[in-house]
Amino acid sequence: MKEIYKALAAFQQECPVIVEEKKTKNYKYAPLPDIMTVINPLLRKHGLGFTQLIQQNAAANVIETRLFHCETGQALVSFAAIRSGVDLNGMNPYQVDGAGITYYRRYALSAILGIVTETDTDASSTQPKQKGDEFF
Repeated sequence: MKEIYKALAAFQQECPVIVEEKKTKNYKYAPLPDIMTVINPLLRKHGLGFTQLIQQNAAANVIETRLFHCETGQALVSFAAIRSGVDLNGMNPYQVDGAGITYYRRYALSAILGIVTETDTDASSTQPKQKGDEFF
């Protein structure tokens, strides 16, 4: 597994933060095509590739993201369950499924590559500080 980790580390050192261009009313994010435009040349340079397959099991639809080292065949694999039964305003069930797949593909790919494609909003909470939180 040494080769895939070396290639991934080299990729991560070169991959920039991918600028958030798409804005909804609550947050901004980098669309999947923008992510692909940035990462594909770097993946190729470092001998890496990936697949994202949709699998269906009794519990849920799952996206399997597989990052592989082209020369050795070494791979890292991650699974993300796709939520079902989501209602999005004005979308039919097929559009909702497509939106969900794209959403999970974007986040699963960013996670397995260890790249940044959005602002971390966890620290910007409007919750009042609790006693003992002074170091934040």
